Amino acid sequence: GVALRPGNNVMSLNFVLQDTASNAAAVQAFILGYISADVQIVSMHGSAASSENPILSVILDGLSMSFNFQPPKSQFISSINANAGLLGIQATARVENPLPQEIIMGDMDLSIRENTVQGVEVFSLNT
Repeated sequence: GVALRPGNNVMSLNFVLQDTASNAAAVQAFILGYISADVQIVSMHGSAASSENPILSVILDGLSMSFNFQPPKSQFISSINANAGLLGIQATARVENPLPQEIIMGDMDLSIRENTVQGVEVFSLNT
């Protein structure tokens, strides 16, 4: 059950991102914004089916609210080790996934440059 005390109450909610054909573009935009740590406006709309609890069901039915959501900044590439030899360059990248689900990348555009991101490009990979 749910106990609501007099005054303000804090309730935990679970956010489930459902990827369907009709909202695929919105899901992709949300995930890209998450990866970039952008501030995104999240709108929440409740219905009678929002909770199995009869009291919460009445409270959430018709509830509509928006809030700003910003995930923490994440660094996906944690390290790159490169070895230059007579036959070329061998590089190994350590990539972290901070999201709670698998990321499948369709395309990758990688550029390795000397010293800084503005340095001379020594290797490029665009799939």
